[in-house]
Amino acid sequence: MSKRLQPAVVHIDISFKKALWPGTYFNLITEIGGLSERSFIIKQKFMVGDKEVAQATVKAVFVQHGRAMSTEKFRSLLSPEVISRFEHLKN
Repeated sequence: MSKRLQPAVVHIDISFKKALWPGTYFNLITEIGGLSERSFIIKQKFMVGDKEVAQATVKAVFVQHGRAMSTEKFRSLLSPEVISRFEHLKN
């Protein structure tokens, strides 16, 4: 990939279910939730043990030369192994 290709968050929605003390260890579970013409939807769960303490939905784009790259062009830069992980998602 080009060194000029950078991810950028364009929207984030986060819901907190429980406050955490500073220094609390948590696991972050992340998955691709969907694709549109130019953006990726990323779903995240913040877990302490087996309890979900927050969840987030992130809308992100990849920027190249100052413009959001189409998801189709981004996919063309990925290896076949990585692309196979996206097969269940539609543009």
